[in-house]
Amino acid sequence: MCAISSTFLRFERLMDKEKVYLNPDVSFHTICRSLSVSPSSLDEILLQELGMNGDELVDFYRHKDNICIALNF
Repeated sequence: MCAISSTFLRFERLMDKEKVYLNPDVSFHTICRSLSVSPSSLDEILLQELGMNGDELVDFYRHKDNICIALNF
């Protein structure tokens, strides 16, 4: 269970603090490679924790960021 928590926290840091999703060349698979975890393993963790798979979550972050930018104009 500790490994799952650690992987989730590292993913969360990449998305929330480093905002890697802002780079259009970054995909869920790219993020998995940087975390040294398989996409299927991280997908399973994200589904358990957040109810979304990795691709959905990266898209969610991108849409959320676009909405925030639009609201600030």
